[in-house]
Amino acid sequence: MGARTEPAEMFGCDICFPDDIELAGKCWYKVPVIKALIAESHFSIKVRQCNSCGQRFVTVFAEMIDWQTGEDPQQCCALPITELEAARLLKAGSDAEAESIAESLGANRRSFSSFWPSGKGKSDVWSTGFLIGMHD
Repeated sequence: MGARTEPAEMFGCDICFPDDIELAGKCWYKVPVIKALIAESHFSIKVRQCNSCGQRFVTVFAEMIDWQTGEDPQQCCALPITELEAARLLKAGSDAEAESIAESLGANRRSFSSFWPSGKGKSDVWSTGFLIGMHD
């Protein structure tokens, strides 16, 4: 299970961040949470760490209440992070600071995003960087 790299940095393995988008959509959320920075019913930011390769991730779940149809749109994102980035996140002193730090990470790094708009099917995509969607 080889780790993949970006210049001078390793980002995940076939267990936690596989190249296949369908498989990635089934794997990243199974990576154990080491700390929930924000844990609300419609919004969460968590730091996770793969038991296989040790890669850390920041993951975000964001949901907006759809008062019209009851089909709440959701977005989930997973971004592999460096040890320095993980340390910054884990030291966040407030929800606002944790969200701000998370938004600043990995501008040119591959990330995984899953979108589930109201009344439509889910779509998983590879992205670059990290976007925290609107949430309640």
